[in-house]
Amino acid sequence: MNFRSLKLDADALSQTLGNFTGKRVLLVGDLVADHYIKGKSSRISREAPVLILKYQEETVVPGQVGNTAANIAALGAEALLVGVVGNDVRGEQLLAALGDAGVNTESVSRSASGATLTKTRILAGGHHTARQQVIRIDDDERLEIGADERDELVQAMERAGEIADAVIVSDYGYGAIDERTWSAALAIAARRMIPVVLDSRYALDKLKGATLVTPNEEEALAIAGYNGVEDYEIEDVGARVRELCGCQHLIITRGNEGMVLFPEAGGAVHLPIFGSDECTDVTGAGDTVVATATLALAAGASPVDSMVLSNLAGALVVMKMGTATVSQAEMSGKLQWVKASRM
Repeated sequence: MNFRSLKLDADALSQTLGNFTGKRVLLVGDLVADHYIKGKSSRISREAPVLILKYQEETVVPGQVGNTAANIAALGAEALLVGVVGNDVRGEQLLAALGDAGVNTESVSRSASGATLTKTRILAGGHHTARQQVIRIDDDERLEIGADERDELVQAMERAGEIADAVIVSDYGYGAIDERTWSAALAIAARRMIPVVLDSRYALDKLKGATLVTPNEEEALAIAGYNGVEDYEIEDVGARVRELCGCQHLIITRGNEGMVLFPEAGGAVHLPIFGSDECTDVTGAGDTVVATATLALAAGASPVDSMVLSNLAGALVVMKMGTATVSQAEMSGKLQWVKASRM
């Protein structure tokens, strides 16, 4: 079964997509600078069996929750970002990149005690070949957030939460998210009667009560206790993860095998990938999925339609090199193609 054969209402999906415009999403989580150094491969070094690259350029783009926020903005909504960066050059570059992406950074504070979390990717290419990542260097010591900084972070969440239509909590274990932060997110969502979506690499079973959680298959297997198990049923894994997370809905992303939704009502809804199973770069694709699914829920879409739209967005973003976003216009164009292909 492929995307075209599914019983989808392209007009309804397009209407939901249009309703993204004007939505406001509160995002809180670990802010990371994705630093790219790009070069042209020239020859092999005499000193060691490694490539010598001729430097061409370098850029800094938002990673992790910053990338999710950039995707929210690209999809036509307002991203209200709360977090902490270091008081350093990389932090300045990250804030500038977020601003360029249309993200509201008024509630991002600067830490005097730590450096900005940074992931540096070296990309190499030739005259007639696309650049490919050859190595990644992580400068990701956990950013210690003091009591006063934590107070400021929670207060910033509460201020932004007063106008939010959804909440995203992005936890990669670097210190921005703790029990207090999570409790504040749940309280905002309950008070505003809005969805709260959790993207957590290591603490899905500790941060309970989300409207939706979106682990990839590897993360789901780890949480469910299936590490090292090769023969398993994804339905069993999903049921176990939903039980441990105490969430309403669960989407497990499975790479070129698509996605599976485990809704509150029970059962499992399988969705194959949209388009080709070949991709250019999966960096940050999960952030795009989270952003799209959250906006769909905020716009009143069903969990199934939220998964369909996020699946489409994920398929578009993996065809781009590096940490990237998908725009509402790109999504709309592809939905029109889906509609036309069914006529």
